[in-house]
Amino acid sequence: MLRLKNPLAYPGGNSGFNSAHPAAYRCRVAAIASSSGFMSSLFGATPTYIGTISETINSFGPATNLITGARITYPIVSESVATSGVTFSAILTPITVSTAATIICCGNDGTSNQSVQFNMNSGLLRIYDGNATIASTITLVAGNTYFVAASYNGVAANFIALNLATGQLYTSVVSTAGTLGSTTGDPFAIGNRNTVLTSPINSWLSAVSYTARALPLRQLLQWAQAPWDFWYPRTFDGIFLSGLKSAAVAAPTHFSRGFPDGGVQVT
Repeated sequence: MLRLKNPLAYPGGNSGFNSAHPAAYRCRVAAIASSSGFMSSLFGATPTYIGTISETINSFGPATNLITGARITYPIVSESVATSGVTFSAILTPITVSTAATIICCGNDGTSNQSVQFNMNSGLLRIYDGNATIASTITLVAGNTYFVAASYNGVAANFIALNLATGQLYTSVVSTAGTLGSTTGDPFAIGNRNTVLTSPINSWLSAVSYTARALPLRQLLQWAQAPWDFWYPRTFDGIFLSGLKSAAVAAPTHFSRGFPDGGVQVT
């Protein structure tokens, strides 16, 4: 199968939902930044924008920033079966590493704060399961662009972060028993909590997703080999056109080009 010379570079071309991706089954949110600064849903859902939203285009494509009081919400998706696991992902560049920065929030985060969230605390990647915080050992650095993903199944939380400029990969597995709170009490919110707007992401956000099931660490590592593929499925035309552009960064030599069955070596 044809592959880009550098699977970590912004692919350009047309976005789309990759239904063959491991994170596609029971995916509830998949959105990308556009040149206008808005996050476009790949499901066609109509988002609601609140507050001040800014945009930029950098070497990793369009990106959106939501400051204090700003958020983007998407309609609630009813679940026919109970949600026993979650997987979150994003491509982002922290501007500052604030003490509370929400990447995506699911469920009701009102006074009881029972929402399920993927967030950062001073750059430290964390999941809030609706009852307690599960902190990884991965801390993001302001100014670097990362692909980040996290999953939780009530037994263990898996976290990964991939520096898209250097190819450096970080992993963290935290074993902790817990019970997920509701993921459907309020609309899904990106870049802040969905009712208490005090946790702005303070990052340039290029892409984000939420899946209502947990992926194992093995599949998160496979995803990291071609992180953009979930939002920009590869087609022959896209691969051909990408070959005409100069890569934004050098391809890391330790990455296999196989996806999803290739291995990842951490150096």
